Amino acid sequence: MLEFRRNARLALEALRRGEQLLLTYRGRPVARLEPVRADATEVPEDDPLLHLDDFAVDGPGGPLPNGEIDRRDPNHTLTAWLVRRLIKEGARLVTTDYVLGESCTLVKARSGPDAALRLLELLDETVALDVEWIGPERWDRAKALFRKHRDQAFSFTDCTSFSVMRERRITEAITSDAHFRIAGFRPLPEQPRSP
Repeated sequence: MLEFRRNARLALEALRRGEQLLLTYRGRPVARLEPVRADATEVPEDDPLLHLDDFAVDGPGGPLPNGEIDRRDPNHTLTAWLVRRLIKEGARLVTTDYVLGESCTLVKARSGPDAALRLLELLDETVALDVEWIGPERWDRAKALFRKHRDQAFSFTDCTSFSVMRERRITEAITSDAHFRIAGFRPLPEQPRSP
């Protein structure tokens, strides 16, 4: 607490960057400070997450229209509709820095660097997405999950997501990854179960 009082300006700057702070008194946690999240009513109509259907990029072979994106990812149109509906209903969308890193790498590998940069621009522009950072505590919980479920094909990034979701009491995930169902979460959009 004393350090917080001495460095309040630095703490406020960290909060503005989206970091969470844990306050301790005599070495014991007493409070968690986190940034105030924007209300869903504050999401402007031109927010890029409300217009994922417009996420067309120039790929390595030229323009990559939404029809091509749909052929590569059959869930694109349904996911774009679902994201729009959830935001309009006031839901807060949450992801992690690990998921964003993995997503940028995948987009770059599949569609080239321009597409990855377009994704970064979208992420910079949206106010409809909360990014949770994997710090030391979450890292340790993800390691424990990764070890505990070594019999599953969960990626380490999956385990970081599971850790954040449990911490924030999130039960649903916009994903086609079956690992989320195995871990006890409800994937959206609903995918037919394998027989």
